[in-house]
Parts: sequence; C-alpha cells; structure tokens
Amino acid sequence: MQRNTFKTSDDVHLSYISAGKGQPIVMIPGWSQSAEQFKYQIPVFAEQYHVIAIDPRGHGESEKVTFGYRIARLAQDIHELYQIKLEPLQIR
Repeated sequence: MQRNTFKTSDDVHLSYISAGKGQPIVMIPGWSQSAEQFKYQIPVFAEQYHVIAIDPRGHGESEKVTFGYRIARLAQDIHELYQIKLEPLQIR
C-alpha cells in the first residue's frame, strides 16, 4: 500500500492510497471522512484488484483549501484521478 498525490485542474494537491494490481476499484469516503476509513478493507480487496482510496480535498492528507467543495467539483476531482491514474473502470 502506498500513498500518492496528484494535482487537480484547479491546482489542488489531492492524496490517495493505491494498492494491488488488476481491475481498479475506487473507494470514495463519506462526507468529512478520509481514505483512512478503508484501512481494513484495502488489503483484502488489493489481493485481487487495484484499489484506489482518495482523500477528498480538505480531508486526510489532501490539501486544505477554502474552495471547491461543491458536489460537482468533488466529482470532477474523482474524474481527474480516473483519467490520470486508472485503467478502464467498470462501475457497478
């Protein structure tokens, strides 16, 4: 399991945890939570999948900013992570 960062199109550095190989699974924490909430699930899923667990902006180890907390921007952050870091993703 390793922690990485990427820079969004509005210049915010977001942190995420990456573990395992294979088809990707993206874990998105609930409001006011971080990727840390998945600490027990990540190793289990990483046995068969490439697990990505994001710290949303302002949470966990991601940059604390005063903007970009609308649902549309948070969705854009996840979309940008997908475009930069993931192979084809299946949503179920």
